[in-house]
Amino acid sequence: MRKISRNDRVLAMCVGMLCAMLSLTYASVPLYRLFCQVTGFDGTPMRAEARSSTTSSQVMEVRFDANIGQGLAWDVGAKVLGDL
Repeated sequence: MRKISRNDRVLAMCVGMLCAMLSLTYASVPLYRLFCQVTGFDGTPMRAEARSSTTSSQVMEVRFDANIGQGLAWDVGAKVLGDL
């Protein structure tokens, strides 16, 4: 049986790393998509199966800031549902 030389071992390790890197490159898109679906990362919507059975009695105050550029002819304001 022939003894494997040092150069042959280095070549085998380089070829193995190349195959591993190509495999990881091929699998990165489906793995990233799966990661985003599970965690909701990067804007992937997460959907609930059912409504929550509990509600909170805390009051929430929401403030909107409607700053616009001086050169824009926009009209920003609140609308009442009856005005639509």
